[in-house]
Amino acid sequence: MNQKEQLMLLLCYVPGIGGRKTDYVLNLVSSVEELKEKYDQVCTNLKLEKSIVQNFRIIMNNFNIEETILKYKEKNVMIITKENNLYPQSLKEIYDPPPVLFCKGNIELFQNNTLAIVGARKATWYGKNIAKEMGEYLSVSGFTVASGMARGIDASAHTGALRGKGSSIGVLGCGLDIIYPRQNQEIYSTMEENGLLISAYPLGTQPVAAHFPARNRIISGLSKGVIVVEAEERSGALITADFAMEQGRDVFAVPGNINSMLSRGTNKLIREGAIAVTSYPDILEEYNFQSQRSEGKNVISDVINLSDVEENILKNLQGQMVSLEYLLLTTGIGISELLANLITLEIKGLIKKAGNQMYQPLGKVDF
Repeated sequence: MNQKEQLMLLLCYVPGIGGRKTDYVLNLVSSVEELKEKYDQVCTNLKLEKSIVQNFRIIMNNFNIEETILKYKEKNVMIITKENNLYPQSLKEIYDPPPVLFCKGNIELFQNNTLAIVGARKATWYGKNIAKEMGEYLSVSGFTVASGMARGIDASAHTGALRGKGSSIGVLGCGLDIIYPRQNQEIYSTMEENGLLISAYPLGTQPVAAHFPARNRIISGLSKGVIVVEAEERSGALITADFAMEQGRDVFAVPGNINSMLSRGTNKLIREGAIAVTSYPDILEEYNFQSQRSEGKNVISDVINLSDVEENILKNLQGQMVSLEYLLLTTGIGISELLANLITLEIKGLIKKAGNQMYQPLGKVDF
């Protein structure tokens, strides 16, 4: 790490010194030592508040580059600055990119075509299932899937993407030594081994609300396009979509139930010109990208013998949890025959009973 990169590392520890101020400092001084010599002049030119100036001085005077770098090595965290050739080119091209990225995992994923999948934390079963299937489909097809490691849609997209060779990039709004939310610990560990975790924030940084818009800018900046699965009309997912449009990225949205709060955001995006995703190949077609899934892969009906009645039931169950009454109406099958076939499909592991007279599919069936 050269002297300029050491200075960039120091500056990322100072609250109130973002990307643009970092660039301004780098135009005035080129090393930590030179910053110490010209500190008052630099702060005057930056027009920093008094509290920031005082905090900045304390951080600068206590900064030990050797100890800092050693701490990151011990945690298996790589420090990549904008000066480094390993810094992702797509991110470097956006307005005000983060000066430093902290990375844990497979940094070769930066070289892949990337698409982001984002959406609601309090997602429906349908939304989470779509995100997981879509993540797997895109990853098997060769795309890397980026998301924000949050509950709901994010976690489901990462889980699905980790099953494919494209794998996944998780962007955090805190230090890489902090697992947030805690229930994502298993995904976090898998991402360390088989994916990539990145953050613009140094180790020890807590997850606070102000960090998440910046995290969302990184997600969209890394990606060719952003796919919104479920979102309320005012949500972080729509903020990510706005960043994507500002950055010249494609915006996709999965249409949803017009009566659902979680579809208002996605349906609004479609009204405003986002690309509607009605099937997973819709996404690949936008990039003239051929799916690399082998013929017959994940097609359950190829490997499990299904009767005509069973196929009829499964077709009416695709991607959603439905009631027994709904199946009676849509399949046209009598109650006794329907119940018998539902039990058979449960035994085959294709559906499960979810509550009082409710059924949901397990996995995707193509016909």
